[in-house]
Order: sequence, then structure tokens, then C-alpha cells
Amino acid sequence: MNSRGRTEQCGDRLIGRYQGRLLFEYIFDARLARELAPRPYFHPVRTLGGVTLTDHQPSDHRWHLGLAYSWPVVDEWNLWGGPTFVRDRGYVDLDNQGKIRHLSWLGEHEQLEWLDGHGRRIATERRLICHPEVDAAAGAWWLELESIIENTCEHGLRIGSPTTEGRRLAGYAGLAWRGPMELRCARVLFEGQAETGEVAMGQRSRWLGYVAAGMTVGFFEHSANPGVPNRWFVRTEEYPLVTSSPVFDTELRLVPGENLRLRHRVLFADGEWDAARLAEAASAFARPPTPTPAS
Repeated sequence: MNSRGRTEQCGDRLIGRYQGRLLFEYIFDARLARELAPRPYFHPVRTLGGVTLTDHQPSDHRWHLGLAYSWPVVDEWNLWGGPTFVRDRGYVDLDNQGKIRHLSWLGEHEQLEWLDGHGRRIATERRLICHPEVDAAAGAWWLELESIIENTCEHGLRIGSPTTEGRRLAGYAGLAWRGPMELRCARVLFEGQAETGEVAMGQRSRWLGYVAAGMTVGFFEHSANPGVPNRWFVRTEEYPLVTSSPVFDTELRLVPGENLRLRHRVLFADGEWDAARLAEAASAFARPPTPTPAS
């Protein structure tokens, strides 16, 4: 039977625990350099057994921040960090990084705003971070997230990826996880099939399992997310990176006042799960979305 962990706010972070064990720290008011596209992120994230499953500002990509919602193409702005892919030019160091800024907490809901490189608001976001759901017998816990993004511009807002800008199989955007180097050379499991390494890039599936070094990280998209089953961005050899991207090869456009709603569930487990076990976990996350209360 699953049980709930608890969360508590401590200064600039939200801390998730279960029976005294640290499961995650969510830094919502991060002091980051502008070129990293400052935004809230989870790090460290640990298994029940105490193994850290996130990396933060690694030397190869300092803008990779554990587990975070990150967006490389928002109109002309970069809310992912680092260089920007420009069609026919490749990656270019531009002064175009924006920021996702924490505003306040209303219960479990976090209020945020997206700012362009000049500090002007281009969107608002309401983010739900649920209490950890723990299955101690299975050595696993789940983090459930919801993000509702509203275009507050007077014009349409374009959200894309390097692939929508012309780079093949580089559709990273959205919920992004950077794992520690100890988790390289993973087996990557999908709904109905199994793939290994870079062959996994661009596969369509409602869920993805990343299995390495006796650990499992699972990513589950809610069936109401746009475009599901979406294509996944996956790296396993150079470094561990997974993004659940709603814009892998097709950009989204929000008219003024329009919302983009995303729901995800992420599994962190001691032990290596197989595809059948991950599929069972995915079926439990296929419920219709809970109606959003009127404001």
C-alpha cells in the first residue's frame, strides 16, 4: 500500500521527505547567472535508498539543472540556458536568455512568471508539486507535477525546440532530467518495445523507463497532454538526459490568453524495473484530468 511523504518550505527551497529521508530539494528561488536561464529546479533527487539521481550544472552543460521545466525556444527567447540553435548557423552564443521566476505559493500551487531578456512578462505559470507518493516495499517513489502556462502577451507565443528550428533529432524541451554520469549506458524502455542507447532518440511512447546501474527513472505523460504519445529526447552515452517534449518536431502556438496544460509523473526507484512493471505504473496515471478550479 502506498503512503505519502511530506513537503516543507525552507528558505528558497521546498524539501520532500519520507520518514526522515530526503527525497528531493526543489529550489524555487535559484540565484543563477543569466546565461543559465534562471528557473526553478529539483536537485538533489534521491531514491529511498539514498542514491542521488540528478546532476546539477555539470561541466559539459552548466545550464542542465537536475529536473526542471526548461524551454529552449520561446519566440526569440531561450528559457533553457546556454547557446541557442539558429537555423543555417548552428549553436550561437546569443544574449537572449530569459527567466522563469517564482512569485508565490498558494498551498501546493506555485505561481510563476516567464520573463524575456528585457525582464518583460511573456507568460504566467501555475505549477502543482504533489507530495511524494511512496511504495516502500517496492523501493520506489513518484513525483507528480502539473504545469499550466498562459500566454500573457498581446501576440501569439511560439514554443519550439532546436528541431523545429532546423536541427534534426534535437527536440529537447519541456520537463528535462539530467542524470549523474554513473547512469550512462542505460537501457531505455518504451511502451510495447525496448530500445538501447541513442537508438531511443525520437521514439513515440506514453512513457519511458531509464534503467542503469541498478536504478530506474520512469517518466509518464498524462493522456490529456498535447500530442501524446509524443517523441522523446534521450541521451545515454555522452551523458544521461531525458526530456518529455511536447514540441519535439512540431511547435506549439498559444494565442493571447490561451493555456498549455502539462501533467507528468516521475518514478525514482532502487532496482531495475522491466517494461511490464513500468506499463502497469503508466496505466495508473491514465485517469482523466482533474478539472481546474475557476479563479
